Amino acid sequence: TAAAEALRTIGDRTAMGVLGGALGDENTQVRQAAAKALGAIGDPVGVGALCGALRDESRWVREAAAKALGAIGDPTAVPALYSALPGPTAAVTEALSTIADAAAVSALCGALGDRLFFVREDAAKALGALADRTAVGVLCNAMGDGHSKVRRAAAEALGAIGDRAAVAPLCGALGDEDSDVRQAVAEALGTIADAAAVAALCGALGDESWSVGTAAAEALGAIGDSTAVAALRGVLRVDFVGETAAEALRLIGDAADRPLHLAQRDLF
Repeated sequence: TAAAEALRTIGDRTAMGVLGGALGDENTQVRQAAAKALGAIGDPVGVGALCGALRDESRWVREAAAKALGAIGDPTAVPALYSALPGPTAAVTEALSTIADAAAVSALCGALGDRLFFVREDAAKALGALADRTAVGVLCNAMGDGHSKVRRAAAEALGAIGDRAAVAPLCGALGDEDSDVRQAVAEALGTIADAAAVAALCGALGDESWSVGTAAAEALGAIGDSTAVAALRGVLRVDFVGETAAEALRLIGDAADRPLHLAQRDLF
């Protein structure tokens, strides 16, 4: 491993050849160190050898190879990375999100149909990091996934992308059975900040989970639509939610005629 580090420091094409060969060493730690060194050098010459290392018997070597390919960022690695799923899932999906080209987006969209929920979850997170609008359709479909963690990741990704086409599907998901999903949906709608979500968010103010109600109030403040004023006033007495509702009213401008704390006081 010290030799691999020395070769990384040298970083020329001769070192690349030696490190590529070291990916076939019998020692796991040597192969892992070689993969890391190739990623640190960042030369696309190492892509072929690293793609082969994605099939290594050691999980640690496969993970190091995936991270190295992400660091290099060569689109030619996309098919091998996609084929490596569900191997070191987080490292693979992160690498695909780093490469950030159309092939990577397509591969991640395909991974949303994987049989393993954690592959689908990581794919959704990676698509959110890429923030490519071509993924909105499949992420909206993922809001109907059978696993709550996937639905939550999809909602977060849609919020990160910020496309208004996601507003209607997200509004529908405010009725999700899982409160963490509903909270993520409300937060995403606040990020997108489209007035079309106001009615659904007003309904979510009375959610049985205070975290969802708070997220809905915050989202309404971000949108800033005056049609939400009555609903926000209606929850000023509610624990936790009321404070956020008061701030939302301030952002909307409901306190133009008098200080907001006086408006709150009148309700108690």
